[in-house]
Amino acid sequence: MAMKNNLIKFKNSKEKGFIFIDAIIAIGIISVAFVALLGVGEASIKLSTLLQKKTGSLMLAEEGIEVLRSFRDGTDWSEDGLGALSTGSSYYAVLDTGYNPATWTIVEGEETTGIFTRKFVIDRVSRSLSTGGIEAIYNPSTDDDDTRKVTVTVEWESNSIQLVTYFTNWR
Repeated sequence: MAMKNNLIKFKNSKEKGFIFIDAIIAIGIISVAFVALLGVGEASIKLSTLLQKKTGSLMLAEEGIEVLRSFRDGTDWSEDGLGALSTGSSYYAVLDTGYNPATWTIVEGEETTGIFTRKFVIDRVSRSLSTGGIEAIYNPSTDDDDTRKVTVTVEWESNSIQLVTYFTNWR
């Protein structure tokens, strides 16, 4: 009987050792899964932040196009409008509230809004004599004085987005 008690004691202590090893293995598996979930969470936050910044920059670029459209509509093309601005220079728009209604004024340089820097550049446009379409490379001999190419650029951190459109003297 004494031998049987010793075997039982030995068996119980052996089971205790296996339970301890099982617990260590379970804790290790749970830890690895938790670290993986933290990595996924961190990547999701980074992606969400990047998408938020890209969306903000796109909205600023689209707003820039709409501001220029409003400026074009409220000015005389060749006297104080888009046709009178220098090509290749950087500009930004300022809302002049001294008038009723308020009007847009174009200023040379760039504007900063939060982490974003916005500017637009105006380029001359030439048209094909045969098709009337806009030529990919500007040709001064076929210049279209009533059309301008506008590139709005928004930059932030080490990223940028550009929108390109064409404005015409529609009056």
